Amino acid sequence: MATNSNGFENEYGQPTIAAIAADHALADTLPLETLVRLRCELRHLDADIEAAIALRGMAPVAPAPADGDRYLTMAEVAQRTGLSLSHVYELARFGKIPAKRLGRGEKGRAYRVLLSDLRAWEQGQNLVADAMKRSLDSVITRNGLRRA
Repeated sequence: MATNSNGFENEYGQPTIAAIAADHALADTLPLETLVRLRCELRHLDADIEAAIALRGMAPVAPAPADGDRYLTMAEVAQRTGLSLSHVYELARFGKIPAKRLGRGEKGRAYRVLLSDLRAWEQGQNLVADAMKRSLDSVITRNGLRRA
């Protein structure tokens, strides 16, 4: 999109995203068609930025593990934790376990978890479980209830 020298109007004399960013009150004065056009431009810009971010993070180089440490496959993580393989993948996709994406892999499932990271995560999970148990015990005691 071509803009004039100040960057606040396009070649047709319409306000640009830069104009709205510089003066937020301007949005209240613009016709609906202009607002819709600007929103469409923002969505395209957002998609372009997301694509650029994805491309930069596509093939990160994983650091070499420390002595005695190694990368576990998702199947090994599932076996170690007692969780189903599909649940382990879901946790990885949502960033709930310390999984690293190595390469592209089949269907984008080339996750690996460093053993030391998994141990730290397990320790954190144990701390949360212990805190929840203590909290439940105090509620039971406070209310004179008994555990089943």
